[in-house]
Amino acid sequence: MKTKYNLKITSFLVLFFMMFVSCQLHGIRESKTECEGAFVKIAGDNIIASTGRAIRVWELSEFGLSTVSFKTVAGKSIVKTKSSIGDWYFPWMDEEPEGKLISVESCINNDEGFMNEFIRTTVEFHYPVSKIGLKYDIWTMPGAPGFRTQISLKALDGFKANEEFSHGVVEQLVRNNLLKKGQAIGYFNDTQHRNMAGTPILKTEVVDVAENQEIDWANVLVVSGDKEGFILAKESHKCANQQGVNTGGFKLAAQNISVTGAGLDLEHLTNEYQPCWATWSIAYYGNEADAKLALKQFDRKRYPIDPNRDIYIMSNTWGSGSSGANSKYASCEENILKELKV
Repeated sequence: MKTKYNLKITSFLVLFFMMFVSCQLHGIRESKTECEGAFVKIAGDNIIASTGRAIRVWELSEFGLSTVSFKTVAGKSIVKTKSSIGDWYFPWMDEEPEGKLISVESCINNDEGFMNEFIRTTVEFHYPVSKIGLKYDIWTMPGAPGFRTQISLKALDGFKANEEFSHGVVEQLVRNNLLKKGQAIGYFNDTQHRNMAGTPILKTEVVDVAENQEIDWANVLVVSGDKEGFILAKESHKCANQQGVNTGGFKLAAQNISVTGAGLDLEHLTNEYQPCWATWSIAYYGNEADAKLALKQFDRKRYPIDPNRDIYIMSNTWGSGSSGANSKYASCEENILKELKV
């Protein structure tokens, strides 16, 4: 009897353990991380993030994460529903039966001392057919009107080169039907030669968000309704008159608003995670002036000024030299690090 009883207990424990492991692999362990009024709550298949001003909710999907709600704290959701493909997409995902969730972690971070404290949430997936690992970072900054998200990629054992591995969508939202207006914004480089009325620094253009199109020159897209909207900004060196390194653009298809351009190429894909270009997603309530203010407020959270530290601001994007070639050489990482020490 005792042996049979022990066998039943053992069988029950094994079954319970298998169910527990299965839940952890296909769902997300419940937790809550808080920081100065902001929080990230992980429960079931959802990640709920709040900065105190904006709330965004992700749901675990077959291939990654999908945004199911995005709004200001006092407003209504400005996204309609989750995307059918998730918040990111790469061509190599077509061969995948599903993405395998590896881990979910939230911690307090300060970007190596360059920012005030915020919550960093990292979700890792592996794609077994393509042999690619992907991390999706969510930065929840207290008091910010939105979130910073960033994908990182690495090659897993058995990876085979694919020229289109980084040509995909790095962020995507599905707009609410009430958001019918759009404005694309781009910043010109070569500013030293743009100092007349006919050579503005900013380029702006009204966009029909209901029309299927790609906008390859802008680094900011504002999607708005009568009283609220959202902003997508590309955190890269993209300019209206120069593309940069795989900086992509914005793709509008039906109600999907996608951000393209990973920034990585095969040469820089290694067995360690390499970051792609990040994206800012900002929710606002009000008019055009409120949208501009929200973008500026987010910028101040992302790049805060510390009077005790930031006595000088150095801007030397093209380096110092008598020719283009010399300037580019002077602006390489090795020389910039030398200048920072001076």
